[in-house]
Amino acid sequence: MFDPSVPDALAALETGTLELGFDMPSDRATGALLRFLVACRPSCRILEIGVGTGLGAAWLLDSPDDSLRYLGIDNDPAPLAVAREGLAGDSRVELVLCDGDELIPELVRERRRFDVIFADSWPGKYRLLDEALELLDDGGVFVIDDMLPQPNWPEGHEEKAAVLLREISGRTDLVAVPLDWSTGIVLITRPSS
Repeated sequence: MFDPSVPDALAALETGTLELGFDMPSDRATGALLRFLVACRPSCRILEIGVGTGLGAAWLLDSPDDSLRYLGIDNDPAPLAVAREGLAGDSRVELVLCDGDELIPELVRERRRFDVIFADSWPGKYRLLDEALELLDDGGVFVIDDMLPQPNWPEGHEEKAAVLLREISGRTDLVAVPLDWSTGIVLITRPSS
């Protein structure tokens, strides 16, 4: 089994996650993939929709690139407080407490673009997917996780995930690949015209 080296911030964030009882964290295999994708893009601009306690952010930020920029949003102040504490001092980070359903359209209006987008929440995945994809820069990668059945899924969620996968695979304006990796990853990009 692949055992990646871990970011310095990860141990404190994992402890905070356990203490909070947060049951929707990104795992290390997802994190290793996120770190790889960021490493492929110098001066990477990252958007994470659904920061939670910051476990995914630790991996996304595990780069010596000082020009990297990270915007993370979440609508729950308790897990976001864990992320703020664990990522404090990293000047590349902006964490925003907000509703993704409100901020995503605002970012579209501002014509913001990102190289890596990690959609780890309902907004940007099950809602506002088209708008979130508008934020993806040419050659960028949009990452969706938790597409394989999870023990914490509410009743009926498996069908929602199946519908999303069918929708993505049926689109001709995107190139997507589902991966049997971690919790089930889908990587999406838009071909250059």
